[in-house]
Amino acid sequence: MDELLEWPFTKRVGVTLFDQSDDVQSRQHVSHTIDPNFEMDETVSRATNAGSERRSPFGVEQFIRLEQLNMPNTYIRDDVVLFGFSIDD
Repeated sequence: MDELLEWPFTKRVGVTLFDQSDDVQSRQHVSHTIDPNFEMDETVSRATNAGSERRSPFGVEQFIRLEQLNMPNTYIRDDVVLFGFSIDD
């Protein structure tokens, strides 16, 4: 549905991985915001753009550790993973 979006896409996107533990009070959802308008570190920018005209990568280097993701009945429950997304205006 790219034709429905304005490009370049400059809105901040929030991503949340929901903790599905039985104890609602102890749930620890994992969230991160991706901001395409940030100023990239000069070293990263040089390394990712060397000899290439494609856009520099951005996002999150590590969203969740595999050990945490694979804890029984937390983030993966009954083979289901729940994500939520939000887009800022």
